[in-house]
Amino acid sequence: MNSLLRATRGPQRQLLCAAKSYHIAVVGSGPSALYALKYMLPTTKAPGLATSVTVFEELPTPFGLVRSGVAPDHEDVKNVQNDFTHTIETSPVPVTFRGSTKVGGAELSELKAAYDAVILAHGCGSGSKLDLPGSPAANVVSSIDVVRWYNGHPYASESSPLPVVEGRPLEVVIVGTGNVSIDIARVLLKGDLLTPSDVTTGALADLKARTSAGVRVRILNRRGLAQSAFTIKEIRELIKLQAPAAFTFTVTEEDVELGLNPASEEELRESRPKKRIVDLLRKEVVMPEAEVEALAAAGDRSLAIDYLYSPCAVSADDEGNIKSLTIERQSLSGEAGSQRATGTGETKEVPCDLLIFSTGYKGEPLKGLEDHFSGGCYVHSRGHIKDNVYCTGWIKRGATGIVGSNIADARETVATIKERLEGMAAKAQPTVRYGEGVSWEGWKKIEEYEATHGLRCPEQPREKVTDIERLEKISRTRNIILPN
Repeated sequence: MNSLLRATRGPQRQLLCAAKSYHIAVVGSGPSALYALKYMLPTTKAPGLATSVTVFEELPTPFGLVRSGVAPDHEDVKNVQNDFTHTIETSPVPVTFRGSTKVGGAELSELKAAYDAVILAHGCGSGSKLDLPGSPAANVVSSIDVVRWYNGHPYASESSPLPVVEGRPLEVVIVGTGNVSIDIARVLLKGDLLTPSDVTTGALADLKARTSAGVRVRILNRRGLAQSAFTIKEIRELIKLQAPAAFTFTVTEEDVELGLNPASEEELRESRPKKRIVDLLRKEVVMPEAEVEALAAAGDRSLAIDYLYSPCAVSADDEGNIKSLTIERQSLSGEAGSQRATGTGETKEVPCDLLIFSTGYKGEPLKGLEDHFSGGCYVHSRGHIKDNVYCTGWIKRGATGIVGSNIADARETVATIKERLEGMAAKAQPTVRYGEGVSWEGWKKIEEYEATHGLRCPEQPREKVTDIERLEKISRTRNIILPN
């Protein structure tokens, strides 16, 4: 059947058919794309929008950030891949997967002409970095560089982002307190505990070798504890991990109290989730500064979150590698919900071998849509950009939220498409062709290969192939040879 998938239909399942249905193209195959696909299909409760769907993906593999962004030790989150697979493989209308197919400006024009609607769900593929004095120094990276490294993304640098230090703990500073920052800190501190996860074997070996003398992670937040962007689930996981991973997790009382001004207290009264985070950290990890310093001096594995501090300058050694970071104490001002952090002039220097900016991802527009793009995402009206082009996911709302945040986005965009196409004649079956690509059957061969080859322990769910040419070769292999 090549990459065309048809559902098996049973007599017990009576689907509602729309008076008219349409040919839809989706650019991208991450959560936002596949939730949009789900809500286009007919069900027993509602007629569908699509009579066929073609999913175009730049990489040979589907699932976007679920595969290459979710932390390797969060297999429970990655299990949403099973739901997406079920949606595709049981679709009552034809769904075509076109992996290794990059859509640019010229291709977009073809898709617009061939399909009734084109949904852009290509996400945000570059990381943000602050422009600090001295920041061109080596070992100053974006969080996307680290996440791609431990997740085996084909676009990851061939070299490890972790520098080699001799005879002492690796000093890491992460700027930003979102869930990605917490993920990175946790991965750096877990070491051998990552063995059963799907972190690539090469990345795990690098991690263990380069943190063999220890690792000290410092996370900076320019605002206060009440303004932290991480979720309580991530913090609970870190607290429970301290003993198994043999590290300390601390926040100073001074940082907490300075940030809890009247406006922050009002924010906490209005947000129960934020209040729970503050209460949990106060109970488990907040302590006087003298105790924090004593623990840091006594151990070689630690995590500290410094609130009301912002990086202001990088210092490099004679070889151009970062050696320290100057940070400035901040103060909060403004009304609840819109407080701003401003520098106080009080600074201190902290050791730093690796500086990671975890201050968000940003997207880029496809060629021809530059005039409909601002602030890292498309300018749209309920998901409609222009003509028959729509958007969903991060490239629609910005790089915020978790996997499930894409559900509301997808529903809104699909509803908008239905409204705009109502009464319009459907186009003929699309005949767009973009070379060989990787079919869904090809992806299933890759999936099988990764689940059965090169595993370092029985619990490891997969050993990801990181080379695009090798992925494409596996997808074209007639039979996958299984190990004995």
